[in-house]
Formats: sequence, structure tokens, C-alpha cells
Amino acid sequence: MYDPGRLQIRDACRTVTGVITDQHVNDDGDIDVRLALDPPYVNLLNANNISNLNGHLQTEAVCQAPARTADAARACAGFTGSVRIPPDGTHVQVTGVYTFDTFHGWMEIHPISVLTVIP
Repeated sequence: MYDPGRLQIRDACRTVTGVITDQHVNDDGDIDVRLALDPPYVNLLNANNISNLNGHLQTEAVCQAPARTADAARACAGFTGSVRIPPDGTHVQVTGVYTFDTFHGWMEIHPISVLTVIP
């Protein structure tokens, strides 16, 4: 994370399940993966998740693509982890750091530690 002060950690290790609704690469090299959460986890959403993300949870796999900003390139230098992202519509289990993004005002799992497909 090239700007860690932007995130407030709410739980250092949280696991959720849901369906991938969409995904895209950011300039910072992260892949944003949005989830329609399964019912037991919808309480993790806040008003901005509901209004700005169509009720989905933002999750981010960090440093998975080339960073297009200098700050992000420095932050990703030497990073060797990888998270395989399956296609939209896949039911998954995601584990990572549950955070409040102060810039966007929504809740996230950022970074993703593990993403597993649920058969």
C-alpha cells in the first residue's frame, strides 16, 4: 500500500464469502475485486458501500499489475506475492485485512491475503 495512512484497520484478519461482480486494475498496480457478499457478511458493509459500490465489498489484491505511479512503484518494489483472480461470477472465499478506506468512505479487505474458489 503506497498510502497506508488512508486505511484504518478494523480487523487484521477477516474472512468473507461472496460472488465476484467486477474487477479492474488500478494505477497503483492493485486489482480491485468487488464482491456481492453472502448473507452472513452483509453487516460488514457501510452506507458508502451500499450507495457507491452497489452494495458490494471492495477487496484489493496488491501489486499484481504494473504500477503506473512513482509512489506505487516504490511501494511494490520487491513484492513477490500473487493472488489469482478468477472471472466475474465466481463464488469465492477471501481473507485479508478488513479496513475502512478514509478516502472513499467505504469498507474493504485490503490487502487480500488468500482468495479461494468455492466449488
